[in-house]
Amino acid sequence: MFRKRLPALFLTLICQLSGLFLYAQDAALQTIPSQSIASQYPNSEDGFRRFLSDCVNTAKIGTQAQLNSAIVATDIPNYDQWFLSTYPGPGKSWIEPYAKGLNNNHILLKNMITYIAQHDGELVVRKVIDNPQGDRGKEWGMLHGEALPVDIYNARWKQLNENPTEKHDFLIGYFFYIDGGFRWDSGIREISGPEYRVDPIYPYPSDGKHPSGKVMLKFKILMDGSVSKNDITVYASSGFSQDPWLVDAAKKAVAQWLYWPPNLFDGSNEVYKVAMIDVIPHKH
Repeated sequence: MFRKRLPALFLTLICQLSGLFLYAQDAALQTIPSQSIASQYPNSEDGFRRFLSDCVNTAKIGTQAQLNSAIVATDIPNYDQWFLSTYPGPGKSWIEPYAKGLNNNHILLKNMITYIAQHDGELVVRKVIDNPQGDRGKEWGMLHGEALPVDIYNARWKQLNENPTEKHDFLIGYFFYIDGGFRWDSGIREISGPEYRVDPIYPYPSDGKHPSGKVMLKFKILMDGSVSKNDITVYASSGFSQDPWLVDAAKKAVAQWLYWPPNLFDGSNEVYKVAMIDVIPHKH
């Protein structure tokens, strides 16, 4: 599992059933009005669930203007002042990246909500302070790095499918509750391993005269989940093979990988993955 920390923090979704939150086909849910979006949901797991459910339903039966209003309403108000006052240590370094990424992150969140609206799935929401995960990890830092109290919520989405190999699971994100609304922390991204992967084919005969090795590559994931063939580079050299044949074999293999979920990232979003690839002799 790969987690990439961008400037500040991230997002989420859906409807209740037996402690989990199902994305129900409930046409009776109201779409989010374009006004007073932030102030109509209480600061609670139920309020967060209702907010996300309404976002998804707006993507399903509402207008693009309504969905755009809901997305923009997740921005952190007065984000520069908020970062400085709430996270006085790292907050200053988050301001510029957050501002520069607003437009692209609007597209990302909109793509994600739209994708979920088009598929059956379930979502689990969690108030972080009540049920933090990990030991001194990301969530511990979020909770203990605050100079001012703020409630943080987390949500994941799981696609419903009878085939266990197609039950996809991904992080939707983290939200802060600020000024009466749920504000997306767009700085946390999660990219799981590839859904489709091929191993490198060693270019030499397996006669023991040529070494195998490990190659560390960095590559860009495109909007459709494929790897950009023009953006695969050696990421680390110390402790890893630099043999040009091994590197070439690793690159050719990675170029065929496919990540899920597709269509969540706009082409302007730079979504990268780093992976270590074992290149071993291929026996004929």
